[in-house]
Amino acid sequence: MTDVTRKVDADDLESLLSRATIASAAWNEDGHPAAAPVAFSFSNGEYRIGWRPGLAPEGGPVSVLVDAGSHYFDLRGVRVRGALTRDDGNPDTTLEWTVVAPERVTAWHYGTMRPR
Repeated sequence: MTDVTRKVDADDLESLLSRATIASAAWNEDGHPAAAPVAFSFSNGEYRIGWRPGLAPEGGPVSVLVDAGSHYFDLRGVRVRGALTRDDGNPDTTLEWTVVAPERVTAWHYGTMRPR
């Protein structure tokens, strides 16, 4: 039986990343898993996350998921795992903005399934 993959490069999903405004974030909070919806921005290869005030974890690691699609072959997404740094230069004062320094980026698109 032939192995099948749906793996793509994150660059292949740049249009998804550049249009996305919402993502899901997960992190470790005092030894317990925590997760929340977050604002999302991607520009010039930089993953920026907007948190409700007081919610952003200190440092990292954090895992951020951006996905889309409602039908099987439309399902696609990017997961970025890395450490956070504060972005104090953002004029948006309603959210606390951070930048994810990617340690690992995983991307998939079911519409591109093919043999390995």
